Amino acid sequence: MLSRIEINNFILIQSAVLEFDKGFNVITGESGAGKSILLEAIRFAFGARGSQRLIGQWSNSAYVVLYLQLDDPKFVSEYDQDIRIEHKIYKGKRVVRINDTIVSLSDVQALYQSIVMDCQQSSEHFLKQPIHQQFLLDQRVDSKAIDKVHVSFGARHL
Repeated sequence: MLSRIEINNFILIQSAVLEFDKGFNVITGESGAGKSILLEAIRFAFGARGSQRLIGQWSNSAYVVLYLQLDDPKFVSEYDQDIRIEHKIYKGKRVVRINDTIVSLSDVQALYQSIVMDCQQSSEHFLKQPIHQQFLLDQRVDSKAIDKVHVSFGARHL
């Protein structure tokens, strides 16, 4: 679960801190309120491409820090249950840290793929396809539970 995000000099955001409650959180707002920039900041923290255009006018660098609390043992990574991800861009260079340790973009992207389901406006087409629904369920369900279903129903493939 994303518990906190800190954004500094990112596009049009000079400085912002958002804290999220446990459970389901919704981000709403009028057009131009910054919802898309917030999502772009989260994706950037998880290793999405970044360029000089992300750096706002208030400094020569930009950074985003995410604080995650992973409760499900299936998703607890090698880093810990509490994870701090920081991605900074300056002068064309990028530095990504997980819990204050410099990591590669592929490390943080792998973490993103294992714990985040990123659904955008056009994602309903993806989510309506049974093959993708099965994949999403397989990613979230304990493999021992799936094995029990296979044994109970004599299924070879689900």
